[in-house]
Amino acid sequence: MNKILNNLNKIIIAISILIFVWLLLDLFVLDGQQFLKRKADKTNQKSSQTVVEDNGAALEDVETISADIFYWGDGCPHCRTVREWIDENNAEEKIEIISKEVYNNKNNSLELTARAKSCGMDTQRIGVPFLYTVDGDCLIGSPNIIEYLAKKIAE
Repeated sequence: MNKILNNLNKIIIAISILIFVWLLLDLFVLDGQQFLKRKADKTNQKSSQTVVEDNGAALEDVETISADIFYWGDGCPHCRTVREWIDENNAEEKIEIISKEVYNNKNNSLELTARAKSCGMDTQRIGVPFLYTVDGDCLIGSPNIIEYLAKKIAE
């Protein structure tokens, strides 16, 4: 009986060690590349970034744009509020606004993430509506975007 308990203890210890090693590998080795990448991204926030499409072609550089870019999501009620304001005020006839849907378009979503990074934003906390201005500023939320557009139209 004592031998059986002794062997059972050895098996439990071995399984515990395997689980511990697996957790360490998962946390530090497998995710280590992501950690290093995130750290590099933070040190290069001010540098120019380019988003790459699946086919390898580069999208426009996040630093050089000629118009405000409005990122929105299909079905987003706050995005619809901004869209309705733009339509009611004929904003697109007065100022240049590029509109990009992000829920159904992976490239637009990746571009939005790159633009948020260029503003030093936490990409885990960004959402739509999102406006990237020609001055390189990032605005989130319908009140902020509508206020900016109203001021720009008034100029």
